[in-house]
Amino acid sequence: MKGTPAPGVHGVSAAGERAVRWLVLVACAWMAIVGGWELLGPVGAGHYAVVGARGIIAENMWHWGIVGPVRTYTLERPPPSLYYGNHPWGMFWLIAGAYRLFGRHEWVLRIVPVLMNVALPALLAGIARRTLGRVGAVLAAWTWAVLPITLGFAQFPGFEVPVVFGCALFSWGLVRFQERWQPRWMLLSWVGAAWTFHSDWVAYLFVAVVLMVTVVAWGLLPRRWFGAADLRRVLQWWLVTVLLAVGTLAFYGLLFRKYGLLEGMLGNAQRRTSGSELPLEVVLAARRHWIELMFPPPIILAGKLAAPLFLARWLLGRRLLDVLPLAFLAMSLVHYVVFKNGADVHIYWPLPFAAYAAFALGLLGQGMVSGLGALLGWLRPRWRSSRLELALLPLALCLPLLLLPDGLRHLDYARKTGGRLNDDGHLNQQDLDKAVAVAWAAPRVAERSVVRLHPSMRVHWGLEWNLHRPVEPAGRPLKGDEQARWFWADSRFTSSAEQRALASEYAVQVVGPYWLIDALAPPAPLTAHVFGEREPTAWEWYWRQAHDPLRRVEPDAYATWELRDAFDQTPNPPPTAPPTTREQRRIQHNLLLARGERAEAERLRQQLEAEFEPAVSARYSDGTRLLGRRFEVGVAPRLSLLFLAGERPAEETQFELRSRVVAPPRWSWTSADDKEKQVGTYFEVPPRVWRPGYLYVYDSEIRHRPGTEQFYGWFSGAGAPRRVEGDGAPVRVLELPQDAP
Repeated sequence: MKGTPAPGVHGVSAAGERAVRWLVLVACAWMAIVGGWELLGPVGAGHYAVVGARGIIAENMWHWGIVGPVRTYTLERPPPSLYYGNHPWGMFWLIAGAYRLFGRHEWVLRIVPVLMNVALPALLAGIARRTLGRVGAVLAAWTWAVLPITLGFAQFPGFEVPVVFGCALFSWGLVRFQERWQPRWMLLSWVGAAWTFHSDWVAYLFVAVVLMVTVVAWGLLPRRWFGAADLRRVLQWWLVTVLLAVGTLAFYGLLFRKYGLLEGMLGNAQRRTSGSELPLEVVLAARRHWIELMFPPPIILAGKLAAPLFLARWLLGRRLLDVLPLAFLAMSLVHYVVFKNGADVHIYWPLPFAAYAAFALGLLGQGMVSGLGALLGWLRPRWRSSRLELALLPLALCLPLLLLPDGLRHLDYARKTGGRLNDDGHLNQQDLDKAVAVAWAAPRVAERSVVRLHPSMRVHWGLEWNLHRPVEPAGRPLKGDEQARWFWADSRFTSSAEQRALASEYAVQVVGPYWLIDALAPPAPLTAHVFGEREPTAWEWYWRQAHDPLRRVEPDAYATWELRDAFDQTPNPPPTAPPTTREQRRIQHNLLLARGERAEAERLRQQLEAEFEPAVSARYSDGTRLLGRRFEVGVAPRLSLLFLAGERPAEETQFELRSRVVAPPRWSWTSADDKEKQVGTYFEVPPRVWRPGYLYVYDSEIRHRPGTEQFYGWFSGAGAPRRVEGDGAPVRVLELPQDAP
């Protein structure tokens, strides 16, 4: 950050410059720590499943020798009709290059956005140092480093971070170029322009705004307005930047036309803008909680206050480069407001606003410090203004640090929900258990095979990346096709009738809730495996998995007996080894009942009930009883509810678990989430096949939302029993306080 003094700074002390550099470096180091957290972890579901899509694209490019991104595996060379043509392909090529260098690892797919996020505090600080001042530089760097949206998506290989990085690199080169018109900075600005043109279409708007303003200021207006310029250098910079823009746009136009992608891209753009005619206040009101999660209210206020100040500095103060924050604002507004449909679905859509927010807080902080410095300098004329600025720097740094609690809370919230957060009330699953099941099953599937997936499997790119095989949706297994012999389903989202048919017609391997079927194997009684779980070590917690236990697949004779008993399969020999886990003791209770050993079963039931909290209980109209609750804290907190089965329902029924937030988190700028959210999945053994008197456990991971959250449960469906107490109201099964994990 060497060079001419920033505007408004009277003298530059070496101590002040060192302090600025170190504070910016600390911000970069902090972003490296955030980016490294869970860098080596497996790919799950949610928005973070995009990591798997990038890996599939990279693999397809090198395996098939294609330049276009294809986001699914294929058995044959994919035709151009499968190319993804909604965005430029630069980010895909960059990750494909890293894949080629380092191989098939999850960290390779994340490292590119991580490195950009590490560099961005320094880039933003460099721009702010020369347009705002030293305090503004530090605040710009730290605003990027504490904003919830930048922390939560620090590893996200989408298009937003590359756009911001490219625009910042372009701007940094321009800022340094206009100081002494040196060719090396002009070249750096071109590199940033080229980068951003290959990142996303909205970046063209940013560069267009800067080009229009600079050509008017340096080429048409009197020199006294914005200062003298080296017109020859300016013309070189301007013309080459325009040629880069036109050339890149023409390149993609011809490329997409060649592959027949233009019509699809334009149609998708039209779909993304659907609903943009709605009044802006209506749109923003509907997204209020999402907006506050990404940008706490103080930073939104700072952005509103800074916009007219930047405009006044640019026009009245004749600070030409103050157009850069305004260009970031214009690009972000168009991206977020015009493409309404995209912003309604993708919570990370407004990420480019973070760059403008960094400059906005930098401007306000610099103004605050300059004002206080001027006042103190008037009271004590002997005090040097540069020393005053350095002394007041910690006070200014409090501004972004006040956002840090929300940033840290959001980072944890995003990581444990796959980047989906509250997902607008919908159920979201990490699916890291599914990744383990897929990894266990993949060696059993021939490489040139298609795995058919029941709708219950909820296909996403993370699943396909972990499987490393093509997948296709299917309602039933396909017999007689060697390449499509495998069929998988999730029993929690499959009806009892479907489960009974699959169990009777095929040989089923069960892994946790997942049913894996070889359609060419002869029918046979199913065999069950369970997940053995352990908490991660400190090293594993940081580098691999901080929000899920480490799992392994283990055969389980007790689970096998229970499922065969539920679907009347024989032979069904009882387990020979004594039970070692709570779940095995529950099944042992049911086994004792099946044998008629009621006294021993009752003794075991009392032991099991003692391990659950009886304060949470309920009775239902069919004789079913909720006996108690157990809540276990760990990297993935788990709620278990113990049920005693009553009469078997005549129709399908399941247990619903939902939650609502009743109070916002402490020390937070964000309001309470107003969405009722589906939390749990369903029973792996559906109530339609329960046996009276048996014990069953409802298990659900709890991904706690910020604030005080209450969880309610009830039976739903045509055959659902009604709760006897409380006028049939849902039973409150759990309340987590604000500081709960």
